[in-house]
Amino acid sequence: MPTEEFITCDFPDLDGFIRQLDLFDENVNKALRNAISASADMIVAAQRRLISSKSMRLAAHITKGGIEVTKNGVLTVRTGYQDEAFKTDSEGFNPGVVGMVFEFGRPGTGARSRGTMTQSRHGRRFSVRKGTIQAVPHIRKGFDETVQQASERLIEAYNNEVDRLGRT
Repeated sequence: MPTEEFITCDFPDLDGFIRQLDLFDENVNKALRNAISASADMIVAAQRRLISSKSMRLAAHITKGGIEVTKNGVLTVRTGYQDEAFKTDSEGFNPGVVGMVFEFGRPGTGARSRGTMTQSRHGRRFSVRKGTIQAVPHIRKGFDETVQQASERLIEAYNNEVDRLGRT
């Protein structure tokens, strides 16, 4: 008895698959940007919390920058004292400089330094005795405390998009 065999090939919708991949790339980019922004907010909150016991005025100047793409295509965001924080306000206060002094401290009198320094306040010059300012790490420490949780948020956002592609 003769048998007839048929070979059939069902080709998948390649155009649809390519559209899905393009959409996946867009969705991943959007999800990662949102996760990076949320992660930066977490880091900024930790940095502000660490300095707020010393200076609420400094805490207000800790912010996040915009999301940037490096020359290697990596998404980044900066947290801490941004460029605008290093501008002196009308009262002569420069939060970026003061914040960095808090971050790293300032040595006091030593063999190589004089015991006084000159400062200008409201147009008048004063001679001020130098003293040690103990470091209050808040920028790096806030980052270090939060980076693991922030990284997990990014990984979760990426994995959610991968899972969503697998379901469609």
